[in-house]
Amino acid sequence: MFGINEKGQVNVPAAKGAAPQNFKDPATDHLMSMVMELMTEFSVMRDRLDSVERLIEEQDLFRQADIDAYQLSDDAAAARARRHESYVARVLKSIRDDLDQVIPKSK
Repeated sequence: MFGINEKGQVNVPAAKGAAPQNFKDPATDHLMSMVMELMTEFSVMRDRLDSVERLIEEQDLFRQADIDAYQLSDDAAAARARRHESYVARVLKSIRDDLDQVIPKSK
């Protein structure tokens, strides 16, 4: 599963076998893969944000200005950074997989 392992490294599983090539240029396949991953991430994020906004409005919890002025704690900032790393790894996965085939992994 995607995420950060105990060493703090991004953990993205590699697919088995060769990736199908749908376009003449492999770079176009990579770009399409990244766009699809971004669309998925954005859709999920937007649904979650919509839920949060509806809950806030229904329960009259706080104002928009409170959100704008919010300061993250160090722990929250670190968790957010780990989530960003994992997200970037998923988006760039197809390129990394190709590089892993050409560049030997260091031990």
